[in-house]
Amino acid sequence: MADFDVCTLGAATLNSETKVATCEVSREFGVDGDYEPIGTAPFLMALGLTALPMGPSNDGHAEGVIMSPCGPHNAAIVGATDTRCADVYGEMEPGDTCVHSTGSDSANRARLFCKNGNVALLVGNDVVFVMDRTNSVISLAGFGHSVEISAGNGVLLAESGGACIQMKGGAINAMTTGMTIAGACTLGDATAQPLAKMTALLAYMTALEAVLTAISAATTPATSAAVATFISSMASVKTAMATTYAKGT
Repeated sequence: MADFDVCTLGAATLNSETKVATCEVSREFGVDGDYEPIGTAPFLMALGLTALPMGPSNDGHAEGVIMSPCGPHNAAIVGATDTRCADVYGEMEPGDTCVHSTGSDSANRARLFCKNGNVALLVGNDVVFVMDRTNSVISLAGFGHSVEISAGNGVLLAESGGACIQMKGGAINAMTTGMTIAGACTLGDATAQPLAKMTALLAYMTALEAVLTAISAATTPATSAAVATFISSMASVKTAMATTYAKGT
């Protein structure tokens, strides 16, 4: 007949030969917090879930349900809990499941919550990844930056300084105080680019200069000086237009 008891668990270790995780187990007795060692016991927990407890600290200790004897072992741990992880329960509701790191450092604790229509992965209080099917939102936030994919906002990228890019409904909106584009940038095809109209305007200006030059030659008195002044004044404009077109495309 096997006996069951709740005992204090020490820090877990992995046996390099048997590949079995074990820890030292002790039983509390009396009223003064005295303990008696039971020995080393292996963990027999659920498949797919592995948790190794920390050793006792000033914040508390892990406890396990011990079955003794258990097959070839003097005792085995068949269940465990740690009150140092009680803060996790405050983030749960009935029906939720959570896989989380153990120990007393709640500020850096990693938690994976499985809720109804929602999976959330949290590390500490400033790194959060949420897949929310109920509200049609997938979001990743950390260190003041965020990425969101949702039915309401499309694809949204935001950084801590306030810059934001949103892709929604076939449009891209950039909300920022400034933008720098390094390298080549193409806006539509050759006919759709607004800057492509610059080439037609340049051709018109060149033709206009030729007409004015011809008229000046046939005019009495000659107006070549006025035409030369006009052509000279437009030279910088033509250069600027050509440069703008080249940089814009």
